[in-house]
Amino acid sequence: MTGHPRGVTARRAAVLLAVLAVIPISAHAQAPIRHALTVVVQPERGRLTVEDVITPPGGERPPHGVYSFLLNAGLRLTASTPGATVWRDATRVPALAPLIDTAGVPVTAYTVTLAATDRVITLKYEGELASPAISTDGIALSGQDVWYPVFDHGLVTFSIEARAPASWEVISQGRRAAHRREAAQNLARWESPEPQDEIHLVGGPLTEYTRDAGGVTAMAFLRTPDQALADAYLDATGRYLALYSALLGPYPYKKFAMVENVQETGYGMPSFTLLGSTVIRLPFILHSSYPHEILHNWWGNGVFVDAERGNWSEGLTAYLADHLMQEQRGAGAEYRRAALQKYADYVAEAKDFPLTQFRARHSAATEAVGYGKALMVFHMVRRELGDDAFLRALRGVFERFRFRRATFDDLDRAFATEAGRPGGSFL
Repeated sequence: MTGHPRGVTARRAAVLLAVLAVIPISAHAQAPIRHALTVVVQPERGRLTVEDVITPPGGERPPHGVYSFLLNAGLRLTASTPGATVWRDATRVPALAPLIDTAGVPVTAYTVTLAATDRVITLKYEGELASPAISTDGIALSGQDVWYPVFDHGLVTFSIEARAPASWEVISQGRRAAHRREAAQNLARWESPEPQDEIHLVGGPLTEYTRDAGGVTAMAFLRTPDQALADAYLDATGRYLALYSALLGPYPYKKFAMVENVQETGYGMPSFTLLGSTVIRLPFILHSSYPHEILHNWWGNGVFVDAERGNWSEGLTAYLADHLMQEQRGAGAEYRRAALQKYADYVAEAKDFPLTQFRARHSAATEAVGYGKALMVFHMVRRELGDDAFLRALRGVFERFRFRRATFDDLDRAFATEAGRPGGSFL
């Protein structure tokens, strides 16, 4: 049930790479692109109005200063400086049709030419998304919705100033720099100077609860006011942030928020989690799935996954959250036995595959490999290295790759170094 939609980014990247393969000139930026978004949410119409001031990364410019980007086809570009040109309706490109069907999001491809003296691209757009992502119940947008201009499959930094109905709260990654409730609207400004692999915007008619947790702002947003439930989550947030900071290194964000969703989701995003109303009221969630979502801020949302080379974060997070919680209760062996039983039940020889081929969970078999098989590998590494060396290796990976992408090979090298085989292989 829990986890975060890392496959979303992989699908979006696949669509974008296909577009860039047929657009003759495009940007392949290594440094993050900066977005400064001003967003008006009109939930009764399922509508967004957006202005985005985009700062391309410094350094090498694309040939002739031509940048290409994608935008959800339900959003109409109303102004562009410099002028943007519709390259082609991406849904009509035969080579892209299967990828777009898989992602489920129709997109339009644009190009814009930036003169040598220009420093920013300003886009204004509005419309209704072809998805149930915006309604009077709430908003839940991610990179999969292509609700902001996606220039490549690289990282972004951003700020969002969001205006929504007065009864709403709107949440994104990073730090809340401003918050003002007016008669007809609620304004929130979120800033993420940390590189991210996608931009999220969620919210709805919510009640906010906030507490300091050792220098980190712990937040809970509930659809129905409930001080006792909020306190339980704020208490747990403080405990788990302290635990994982001691094990792995300082928490990489300024806040962590538990956001109640109208849908029964269990998603972990950078600096917040989006959990369904039933989910958050299950008595065991605080001691199982909730630490899993918090830990993803180290693995997956703090150190990002290079999806094309294997998703290592789910197995490592399951090992250091779900498994560790049971181990602390003296039930680690039972948890591992259950994981092995799932593997035996669901993964026939023909369905097994290397961990480097795991992208995201979409069946019992893929879960048994990407979560269960992977956590057993990490358990074997820990037993061979010992607890101290195992944690030193992980702290080194977190420090070196924070807000960057890492692979199984990167973890392998860290373990090999702790095993006294620098430059060699361990896994």
